[in-house]
Amino acid sequence: MKVLGFKLEIETQTNSNADPFIELLIALRTELRTQKLFALSDKIRNDLKALGVIIEDSKDGTSWHWE
Repeated sequence: MKVLGFKLEIETQTNSNADPFIELLIALRTELRTQKLFALSDKIRNDLKALGVIIEDSKDGTSWHWE
């Protein structure tokens, strides 16, 4: 590929415009979990995963990153 002048790079998905909305959905999901509305909380997690957002829950809270 170098001979042809092409450079291979692994592209990571980042969309800083979407980040505040994802943070908002994560906060909403956290509130739903507090209220024990797990079905709706899981739906948010699954829908975000379908969009390429991975949510990780830990004892320190929830974090997320692009797949």
